[in-house]
Amino acid sequence: GYTQDFIIGGFLGPVIESHYPKRNAPWEGEPPIPRNTKIIITFREAIKPLTIIDDINGSGIYGDLIAGVPDQINSENVKIYATSDGETKALGMDPNNAEDDVYASLSGDKKIIVIKPKNYIGSPVQDTSYTVKLSGIQWANGDQIFTGAYNYYDWQFTVSSEVDLTPPQVESVIPLPSGSAYPRNIIVQINFNEAIDPISASGIFNKDGGFTHISISPDQNAITGEFRIANQYKTVEFFSDSQCGKNPCGAPIFCLPASATLQVLAKAATLAELNAVPNNPQAASIFPDGVVDMANNSLDGGGELTTSPSGQSLILSPKKDGKAEGPPVDNFYWSFKTTDEVKDTAPKISTITPSAKEQNVLQDALVTITFDGLMSLSSFSNLVLKTNKQYNVWYTAAGVNLNSKDKPVVLGEYGIGAAIKTRAEILHGAFWQKPPELNATDAFYYPFVSSKVIC
Repeated sequence: GYTQDFIIGGFLGPVIESHYPKRNAPWEGEPPIPRNTKIIITFREAIKPLTIIDDINGSGIYGDLIAGVPDQINSENVKIYATSDGETKALGMDPNNAEDDVYASLSGDKKIIVIKPKNYIGSPVQDTSYTVKLSGIQWANGDQIFTGAYNYYDWQFTVSSEVDLTPPQVESVIPLPSGSAYPRNIIVQINFNEAIDPISASGIFNKDGGFTHISISPDQNAITGEFRIANQYKTVEFFSDSQCGKNPCGAPIFCLPASATLQVLAKAATLAELNAVPNNPQAASIFPDGVVDMANNSLDGGGELTTSPSGQSLILSPKKDGKAEGPPVDNFYWSFKTTDEVKDTAPKISTITPSAKEQNVLQDALVTITFDGLMSLSSFSNLVLKTNKQYNVWYTAAGVNLNSKDKPVVLGEYGIGAAIKTRAEILHGAFWQKPPELNATDAFYYPFVSSKVIC
């Protein structure tokens, strides 16, 4: 209805950057949501940890695992329940029922919470609608996040009767392994074939250590910087902390080492030892030591990605085989070279849909912005959808890299098929449509691309 889509749903975009599963997931053409799914919420800014997580193990750190005891959600502010049961039967509400515990971890920047129910949710025989309701959560400074007439945010998704035991794989990378070298501010990007647990695949590595599940190194010493999750949790990008110039807008440019050969390594997680499940892909811990998907399946990386002697195709050895084997066999890695060049050419928008001033746009029309070069998918979180109406629809951003044939780049499908440009996609709720009997102005929507959207 009007209230759900335009007021409560409007928190997705300006307040919440994205969440998994998406609203009303699975969407058409998407795989079912499994019973062993995690639930992820990414906020625009850092949140106050105690308003979303209970420090069950008493460590003083919210969202950790101590002596086998994981922290849990703050069940007063985070309610997860079968929609038909209502929020009074939300998971984790009964302190005497440990089977309903809901574990939680928090990213280092305190923007992302990963939620993992202790047991499977849903039913083994039928689909089940679930609701997640958030309220009472505060920003780091103590201000309430959800304000106004509707002081909460909720969404629904449908859980299938299936359990996911299929490991994730790498779908494409930038830059490709090649005999040619790249400018030292080239985007380093790994795209997966499904959503990835963001805490398992993103974080900061500095001189004192930190995140090590993915690394970039010219030798034994990894480059310092930040790995960021993006694109509805399917993409990881690396941003060095070494400034090497400014772009045409005056913003800093950060670079990799010049004239270097660099190796990117994504680690598979250590596997659980469950003899009852042959080829079990599950990570040994809900706080894994490598990259895992939203069902905690470890990466099926397949080894090293190289270019064939002819330079016309890519080789993954020993190869991904649909089976998680843990590290080091299923680590994924590749190498590339840099020059001492810094590319500072500003990207341009080549096409947009719907077109400017287009009339009678469908309520579910996909909003796309195609650039003439490769873009940072994580920077698409800065895309804004504005409207002339009092209440906006919910929206969130995604993106895809395209080759010269305007096809999405997937390893092995189009030869090397190097990505040459990027298309941004704004996913949104139903656009407002004026009822014939209502005397009101039409709704106008304005996609806004700021200088924070970068290449």
